[in-house]
Amino acid sequence: MPVDNQNVDLSALRINRDAPQESSGGGYGKYIIIAICLLAVAGGYYYFSTSNFSFSPEEVDTGTASLTSPSQANAILTASGYVVAQRKASVSSKATGRLQSLYVIEGDQLKEGAVIGRIESSDVEATLAQAKASVDVAKANLQSSITDLDDAKLNISRQKVMHEQGATTTQDLTNAEARVKRAESAVASSEASIKVAEANVRSAEVQVENTYIRAPFDGTVLNKNANVGEVITSLGGAVGSRGLYKVF
Repeated sequence: MPVDNQNVDLSALRINRDAPQESSGGGYGKYIIIAICLLAVAGGYYYFSTSNFSFSPEEVDTGTASLTSPSQANAILTASGYVVAQRKASVSSKATGRLQSLYVIEGDQLKEGAVIGRIESSDVEATLAQAKASVDVAKANLQSSITDLDDAKLNISRQKVMHEQGATTTQDLTNAEARVKRAESAVASSEASIKVAEANVRSAEVQVENTYIRAPFDGTVLNKNANVGEVITSLGGAVGSRGLYKVF
């Protein structure tokens, strides 16, 4: 069928110059943006790979918790076994007597020389008092002997003068000389008596000291073998008698 060219609308083929024209480079813009993003990612990766920064978590040491006492926490070495005393002694009195007092119990810490107990001491204390009185008597006798000696020396001086003058006999002079010698002997005897009495005092003091039961060295009381009222001896070997303590 033949087309009628006269009825065709040629206005649709006209170029509209008022419409916005698309830029000739509009097709490369998105590629430029993608390239910039890739460069940014590559730069960040290089920075983090060359620096000390790390995303890995920090390592932490772990352990098992347990309940310990302060002594266990401070212990350098823990071991089991038996404690054996380096030295140990059975302590008793040096004298035989009835136990009068006890001053310690098991477990007490003692220093060397500390008093553990004491036995009855009334008899030895009476002996000590008697010995001290004997010293006083001996000293008084010495003073009396010294007085007699002084008087005898004065008497012999008078007798010599009188004998030279012929007022006395030779016998009187001899008796005066003998009296001086007796007085000197009495003085020497009194001095010796004082020494004996003082020695008796020291002996009585030792006997009194022996009624005290003392620790022989620093240590701890382990056990008690006697009670107040029981008879104890130095060796604990008599019938009905015992040693007192063991210490180490």
